[in-house]
Amino acid sequence: MTPFHHLQAHLKNILSDPIDLLRFSGKWITKRILSKRKLPSVVLENKSNIYTLHFDAEQSPNRDSRVMLSTEKDIFGLNRLKVDWRFTDADVKSACKSFQLIAKELQLSGAGKMEIDLESLARKIKDTGVGSHHIGTTRMSSDPSQGVVDEDCRVHGIDNLYIASSSVFPTSSYANPTLTILALALRLADHIKQLY
Repeated sequence: MTPFHHLQAHLKNILSDPIDLLRFSGKWITKRILSKRKLPSVVLENKSNIYTLHFDAEQSPNRDSRVMLSTEKDIFGLNRLKVDWRFTDADVKSACKSFQLIAKELQLSGAGKMEIDLESLARKIKDTGVGSHHIGTTRMSSDPSQGVVDEDCRVHGIDNLYIASSSVFPTSSYANPTLTILALALRLADHIKQLY
């Protein structure tokens, strides 16, 4: 199915059942926005029984990815950051293989059937990527030639400079990095307390 056909099917679902759309909108607003304990997602059943799979994955470490200063200035006259985020063939193959495994398990379990256009998927991943966490720009390593900070988050060669951020992650994972950042920050705080 092409992106146009997906959009067409989605619009058909919306227009063919406005009552269900209103019910869904009420449920979504109530459970996702207004409630104290928010649901992570709300799914609307549709008559065609076709659903789009939302897929997240992260890229593998890549030395060719860079964060640099651009020539463009911000309102303070400082150079803006420029992110050159690159994906490897391994990132594309990994995501495509994940889709194939999910499709196989859906079929084996009898829960559903997944249609995949692997060539279109690979092109889309190459154009836009599949992850959204820019991680590893000050990577942790015990070897200064392989990273910026040591295992205590201290910048190599500088006694009193530490970094508590997802930028020190040697690799990224699929899920949100916030809890790992907090754990690193608490661990760093304990380490600094022992020094002083």
